[in-house]
Amino acid sequence: MPLPVIDASRLATLRSDYGEDVTGELVADFARTGTELGKRLNQAAADGDAAELNETAHELRGGARTMGLERLAGLCQEIEAACTDGRHADALRMTRELDACFLESVAALEKEGSVE
Repeated sequence: MPLPVIDASRLATLRSDYGEDVTGELVADFARTGTELGKRLNQAAADGDAAELNETAHELRGGARTMGLERLAGLCQEIEAACTDGRHADALRMTRELDACFLESVAALEKEGSVE
C-alpha cells in the first residue's frame, strides 16, 4: 500500500508548537529548498554520482519528514537504500519519479492552506 502524500497531523503539530506564521515560513522554506534539492538530485543522477544522490536524497527526506510529506520521504529513503546497496539503476529510476512526487507533495501542502 503506498504511503499517504501528507500526514496532516504533522502540520497540525507544527502549527500547535510554532504557530501559523512560523509554520507558514517553514513550509515556504521547504518548498524553496526542496526545489533546489530536486535539481541537485537530477544533476547527480545525470552525472551518475551515487554519493551525491544518496546525500541529497537524505537531506530532502529530512525536510519532507518534518513537513509530514510521507510519500516523498519514503521515496527519498528508497533512493538512499538503493545507493547504499549499489542498486544504481534503481536509484536512477526512482529519481525520475521524484519530480512528480515533489509537485504532488507541495500541492498537498497548498491544499492544507500552508503555502501561498
